[in-house]
Amino acid sequence: MATSYSVEITKARALAAGTSYELSNGLNTDGGRVHAVFGTWTSTAAGTGEVIQMVKIPKNARVLRGAIITGALGTDVTLAAGTDYALVKEDGSTALTAAGAANLCAATAHATAAVTPICATRLLGAGGLTTRETTVQLTTAGATLTAGIEVLVYIEYMQN
Repeated sequence: MATSYSVEITKARALAAGTSYELSNGLNTDGGRVHAVFGTWTSTAAGTGEVIQMVKIPKNARVLRGAIITGALGTDVTLAAGTDYALVKEDGSTALTAAGAANLCAATAHATAAVTPICATRLLGAGGLTTRETTVQLTTAGATLTAGIEVLVYIEYMQN
C-alpha cells in the first residue's frame, strides 16, 4: 500500500533530506502556540451598514475559530463578520476566502442573546493564514441596534 504525505510532512522530509531550501521552513503549524484575541464593543443605536472593527490578527497567523457573543440587539438585527484582507491557503498565495464584510460569517440574527460561531468552516476561513495584520470587523444590517448591549468577538489563532 502506498503512503501519502501532507504538505507539511513533505516539506519537512525534503528539508531533512537536504533536497529543499526555504528561508522559512513553511511549517507554521509545527510547534505553534494558540493565542486568542478578544474585542468588546457596547452597542449604540447604530443603523444598518455600520462597520465595527473588533480585533486585529497578526501577520503569519493561522486562524482556528472564533465567535460573536451578544445580548439581545433588537428585532431583525443581523451581524456579519469579515476581514479587511483575504485569508490564504498554505501555499501563501491562493485566497481561501477573499476579504469582505461576511467572509467569516454571513449576516446572522441577533434579536436574542446568542453565541454565533465564526471561522467555522474551511470556506469561512478556518485554517486560513494571514499575510499581513488583518482586522476582523462586524457589519450591522436589518434594523437599528438596541443601545447599551455588549458585543464580544474572540478569535483563536496559531502562530510560531
